[in-house]
Amino acid sequence: MFSCPLNISIQEGSPNWAIKVASLCKIRAINSELVDLGSPDIDFFMLILFSSALATLGLIDNRPAVIIGAQLIGPLISPI
Repeated sequence: MFSCPLNISIQEGSPNWAIKVASLCKIRAINSELVDLGSPDIDFFMLILFSSALATLGLIDNRPAVIIGAQLIGPLISPI
């Protein structure tokens, strides 16, 4: 048995076992990084709060440019 640092193991007798282990290790590493980066932090919530406040003021004052500005700073894609 060959195992990578991420606790993935494949039988050494199978064809291309080294390639399979390397690709599985890369997939696990990418998934782990995405989970870490995908969890919301204080910056995400501050952007939502600020964007919501700005959009609310734009709706109250009936100003489409302010509402569009609030959409630009929203964290959906990332601020421009």
